[in-house]
Amino acid sequence: MFYPTQCNNMYVFPGIGLGATVCGAKTVTDRMLYVAAEALANFVTEEELAQGKVFPHISNIREVSHRVAVSVVREAAREGQATKLNEKDMDNLEDFVAKKMYDPLYVPLIGKEASGRIILYVVMNSCSSCSNHCRLFIFIQPKQSQRNALFVFNSLK
Repeated sequence: MFYPTQCNNMYVFPGIGLGATVCGAKTVTDRMLYVAAEALANFVTEEELAQGKVFPHISNIREVSHRVAVSVVREAAREGQATKLNEKDMDNLEDFVAKKMYDPLYVPLIGKEASGRIILYVVMNSCSSCSNHCRLFIFIQPKQSQRNALFVFNSLK
């Protein structure tokens, strides 16, 4: 079995990016990087430490990213770097950050023949921050052609 031995791209950068983005951090400071690393280290269980692991199991990656992001947002606010937060957001920071996380939930591909000449495929995906479909992908392929057309519509309500 493979155990991760690097933390940058997989464990901390997604949370750092999410945290800095949702709070509108002016800069990412050394202290924000420190609290991100600390949040990751505190996520490792006693059992994992006893096994010699220094990172949590990959199945917890979303929770790790969330915890790292919350730590980064708190530090940005403490430093006066957060430009997009209000008091309400800070009161329930964990939920605020969770609602901003992308959740790749895709609905099934739908194929339809339109007017006997075109095959239409529709794919929609949604995110956890809203109950609406956020993106609609429409692939149009003329029946006698190998060429496709792709139309992408964002923020469908």
